[in-house]
Amino acid sequence: MHELPSDADALVDRLRASLPDGQFRFLQSSWPLRLSWFPRQPSFGQEFFSGYPITDVDEPEEEEILRLEWRSEILAIMEILEQIDAQDSSFDEATPEGRVDAGLDRRVRALRIWDFYGMPLRLRKQNVFRLASPRDVFGDAVVLGVPVLDFLAAVSMKTAEDYTMIARLRRASERWRFVALTLGGLLFASLIL
Repeated sequence: MHELPSDADALVDRLRASLPDGQFRFLQSSWPLRLSWFPRQPSFGQEFFSGYPITDVDEPEEEEILRLEWRSEILAIMEILEQIDAQDSSFDEATPEGRVDAGLDRRVRALRIWDFYGMPLRLRKQNVFRLASPRDVFGDAVVLGVPVLDFLAAVSMKTAEDYTMIARLRRASERWRFVALTLGGLLFASLIL
Protein backbone atom coordinates (compact mmCIF):
# COMPACT_ATOMS: atom_id res chain seq x y z
CA MET A 1 0.00 0.00 0.00
CA HIS A 2 1.40 3.38 -0.95
CA GLU A 3 1.64 5.81 1.92
CA LEU A 4 0.67 9.42 1.55
CA PRO A 5 3.65 11.78 1.43
CA SER A 6 4.81 12.97 4.83
CA ASP A 7 4.72 16.56 3.56
CA ALA A 8 1.17 16.25 2.25
CA ASP A 9 0.26 19.78 3.33
CA ALA A 10 2.99 21.22 1.09
CA LEU A 11 1.86 18.94 -1.76
CA VAL A 12 -1.77 20.10 -1.44
CA ASP A 13 -0.61 23.73 -1.35
CA ARG A 14 1.36 23.18 -4.58
CA LEU A 15 -1.66 21.52 -6.22
CA ARG A 16 -3.97 24.33 -5.18
CA ALA A 17 -1.54 26.88 -6.66
CA SER A 18 -1.01 24.95 -9.90
CA LEU A 19 -4.65 24.54 -10.98
CA PRO A 20 -7.39 27.06 -11.80
CA ASP A 21 -9.77 27.18 -8.81
CA GLY A 22 -7.33 24.88 -7.03
CA GLN A 23 -8.54 26.04 -3.63
CA PHE A 24 -11.91 24.44 -4.45
CA ARG A 25 -10.47 21.31 -6.06
CA PHE A 26 -8.12 20.19 -3.27
CA LEU A 27 -8.76 20.48 0.46
CA GLN A 28 -6.58 19.88 3.50
CA SER A 29 -8.20 16.98 5.33
CA SER A 30 -7.47 14.52 8.10
CA TRP A 31 -9.80 11.98 6.48
CA PRO A 32 -10.05 10.78 2.88
CA LEU A 33 -12.50 12.99 1.01
CA ARG A 34 -13.53 9.97 -1.06
CA LEU A 35 -15.58 9.03 2.02
CA SER A 36 -17.81 12.06 1.43
CA TRP A 37 -21.45 11.06 1.56
CA PHE A 38 -23.49 11.09 -1.65
CA PRO A 39 -27.04 9.80 -2.22
CA ARG A 40 -25.77 7.13 -4.62
CA GLN A 41 -22.58 5.12 -4.82
CA PRO A 42 -20.94 3.94 -8.03
CA SER A 43 -21.67 0.35 -8.91
CA PHE A 44 -18.87 -2.16 -9.34
CA GLY A 45 -19.45 -2.08 -13.10
CA GLN A 46 -19.18 1.72 -13.21
CA GLU A 47 -15.91 1.61 -11.29
CA PHE A 48 -14.48 -1.35 -13.19
CA PHE A 49 -15.48 -0.17 -16.67
CA SER A 50 -14.68 3.47 -16.01
CA GLY A 51 -12.82 3.71 -19.33
CA TYR A 52 -16.23 3.36 -21.04
CA PRO A 53 -18.30 6.07 -19.36
CA ILE A 54 -22.06 5.87 -19.27
CA THR A 55 -23.81 9.20 -18.79
CA ASP A 56 -25.57 9.45 -15.47
CA VAL A 57 -27.78 12.55 -15.84
CA ASP A 58 -29.04 14.62 -18.75
CA GLU A 59 -25.82 16.65 -18.84
CA PRO A 60 -23.32 14.43 -20.70
CA GLU A 61 -21.19 17.44 -21.70
CA GLU A 62 -20.82 18.43 -18.02
CA GLU A 63 -19.79 14.90 -17.14
CA GLU A 64 -17.09 15.01 -19.81
CA ILE A 65 -15.88 18.41 -18.56
CA LEU A 66 -15.63 16.95 -15.06
CA ARG A 67 -13.65 13.97 -16.39
CA LEU A 68 -11.28 16.40 -18.13
CA GLU A 69 -10.87 18.34 -14.87
CA TRP A 70 -10.19 15.11 -12.99
CA ARG A 71 -7.58 14.07 -15.59
CA SER A 72 -5.86 17.45 -15.28
CA GLU A 73 -5.82 17.07 -11.49
CA ILE A 74 -4.27 13.60 -11.74
CA LEU A 75 -1.66 14.90 -14.21
CA ALA A 76 -0.84 17.82 -11.90
CA ILE A 77 -0.32 15.40 -9.01
CA MET A 78 1.86 13.17 -11.19
CA GLU A 79 4.00 16.14 -12.29
CA ILE A 80 4.62 17.15 -8.69
CA LEU A 81 5.41 13.55 -7.78
CA GLU A 82 7.82 13.38 -10.71
CA GLN A 83 9.64 16.45 -9.37
CA ILE A 84 9.79 14.85 -5.92
CA ASP A 85 10.97 11.52 -7.40
CA ALA A 86 13.72 13.28 -9.38
CA GLN A 87 15.32 14.10 -6.03
CA ASP A 88 14.76 10.70 -4.43
CA SER A 89 13.60 7.96 -6.78
CA SER A 90 13.12 4.38 -5.67
CA PHE A 91 13.17 3.25 -9.33
CA ASP A 92 16.08 3.07 -11.75
CA GLU A 93 14.68 5.16 -14.59
CA ALA A 94 17.68 4.46 -16.83
CA THR A 95 15.90 1.46 -18.35
CA PRO A 96 12.55 1.41 -20.18
CA GLU A 97 11.17 -1.00 -17.59
CA GLY A 98 12.24 1.31 -14.78
CA ARG A 99 10.55 4.28 -16.44
CA VAL A 100 7.33 2.27 -16.91
CA ASP A 101 7.43 1.09 -13.28
CA ALA A 102 8.10 4.63 -12.04
CA GLY A 103 5.27 6.05 -14.16
CA LEU A 104 2.83 3.39 -13.00
CA ASP A 105 3.86 3.93 -9.38
CA ARG A 106 3.30 7.69 -9.77
CA ARG A 107 -0.15 7.05 -11.27
CA VAL A 108 -1.14 4.82 -8.34
CA ARG A 109 0.15 7.38 -5.82
CA ALA A 110 -1.64 10.19 -7.71
CA LEU A 111 -4.97 8.30 -7.52
CA ARG A 112 -4.46 7.72 -3.80
CA ILE A 113 -3.59 11.37 -3.17
CA TRP A 114 -6.62 12.49 -5.19
CA ASP A 115 -8.86 10.10 -3.21
CA PHE A 116 -7.61 11.69 0.00
CA TYR A 117 -7.45 15.41 -0.90
CA GLY A 118 -9.41 15.86 -4.14
CA MET A 119 -12.83 17.48 -3.77
CA PRO A 120 -15.24 14.80 -5.02
CA LEU A 121 -18.40 16.96 -5.10
CA ARG A 122 -18.89 19.50 -7.89
CA LEU A 123 -21.85 21.73 -8.79
CA ARG A 124 -22.69 22.18 -12.48
CA LYS A 125 -25.92 23.42 -14.08
CA GLN A 126 -28.31 22.60 -11.23
CA ASN A 127 -26.72 19.17 -10.69
CA VAL A 128 -24.39 17.98 -7.97
CA PHE A 129 -21.82 15.55 -9.33
CA ARG A 130 -19.60 13.16 -7.42
CA LEU A 131 -16.27 12.12 -8.87
CA ALA A 132 -14.75 8.81 -7.86
CA SER A 133 -11.44 7.25 -8.81
CA PRO A 134 -11.64 4.10 -10.91
CA ARG A 135 -10.70 0.64 -9.66
CA ASP A 136 -8.55 0.23 -12.76
CA VAL A 137 -5.34 2.26 -12.51
CA PHE A 138 -5.69 3.20 -16.19
CA GLY A 139 -9.40 4.00 -15.93
CA ASP A 140 -11.18 7.32 -16.00
CA ALA A 141 -13.14 9.10 -13.29
CA VAL A 142 -16.55 7.71 -12.40
CA VAL A 143 -19.06 10.57 -12.47
CA LEU A 144 -22.42 10.33 -10.71
CA GLY A 145 -24.95 13.13 -10.66
CA VAL A 146 -28.20 14.16 -9.02
CA PRO A 147 -30.27 17.32 -9.38
CA VAL A 148 -29.32 19.86 -6.71
CA LEU A 149 -32.79 19.85 -5.07
CA ASP A 150 -32.73 16.05 -4.78
CA PHE A 151 -29.23 16.30 -3.30
CA LEU A 152 -30.34 18.86 -0.70
CA ALA A 153 -33.35 16.73 0.27
CA ALA A 154 -31.14 13.65 0.60
CA VAL A 155 -28.57 15.55 2.69
CA SER A 156 -31.35 16.79 4.98
CA MET A 157 -32.66 13.26 5.49
CA LYS A 158 -29.14 11.86 5.98
CA THR A 159 -28.31 14.55 8.56
CA ALA A 160 -31.49 13.78 10.52
CA GLU A 161 -30.75 10.04 10.33
CA ASP A 162 -27.17 10.60 11.53
CA TYR A 163 -28.35 12.77 14.43
CA THR A 164 -30.82 10.08 15.50
CA MET A 165 -28.14 7.37 15.23
CA ILE A 166 -25.65 9.40 17.28
CA ALA A 167 -28.26 10.00 20.02
CA ARG A 168 -29.10 6.27 20.09
CA LEU A 169 -25.41 5.30 20.31
CA ARG A 170 -24.82 7.80 23.13
CA ARG A 171 -27.69 6.34 25.15
CA ALA A 172 -26.40 2.80 24.60
CA SER A 173 -22.88 3.90 25.55
CA GLU A 174 -24.16 5.51 28.75
CA ARG A 175 -26.04 2.32 29.68
CA TRP A 176 -22.94 0.15 29.17
CA ARG A 177 -20.84 2.65 31.11
CA PHE A 178 -23.29 2.43 34.02
CA VAL A 179 -23.19 -1.39 33.88
CA ALA A 180 -19.37 -1.40 33.79
CA LEU A 181 -19.10 1.01 36.73
CA THR A 182 -21.63 -0.98 38.75
CA LEU A 183 -19.84 -4.28 38.09
CA GLY A 184 -16.47 -2.65 38.81
CA GLY A 185 -17.82 -1.29 42.11
CA LEU A 186 -19.22 -4.71 43.08
CA LEU A 187 -15.94 -6.42 42.19
CA PHE A 188 -13.94 -3.87 44.14
CA ALA A 189 -16.25 -4.24 47.14
CA SER A 190 -15.96 -8.05 47.05
CA LEU A 191 -12.15 -7.84 46.93
CA ILE A 192 -12.01 -5.53 49.93
CA LEU A 193 -14.26 -7.74 52.06
